[in-house]
Amino acid sequence: MKRTFRCAEKPGDRLYLANRNADVFVLRASPRFDCLATNSIGGEPMNASLAVSDGDIFIRTEKSLWCMHEDQRRQP
Repeated sequence: MKRTFRCAEKPGDRLYLANRNADVFVLRASPRFDCLATNSIGGEPMNASLAVSDGDIFIRTEKSLWCMHEDQRRQP
């Protein structure tokens, strides 16, 4: 069952999908399939869907709550 996917979230032009192994796949939201990244939190099962709030993505695993945030500031 580790390959079962949770609900997808679509903040902006990207689609985020997660499986029970806490792998998060980032896809371009377009008619053509384009996997932009695969990020693995790993180490513990994930049985919840992703949640999005104010551009932050929250991921709840069996023992932790993760928040993914993109810093919009430009580096000099």
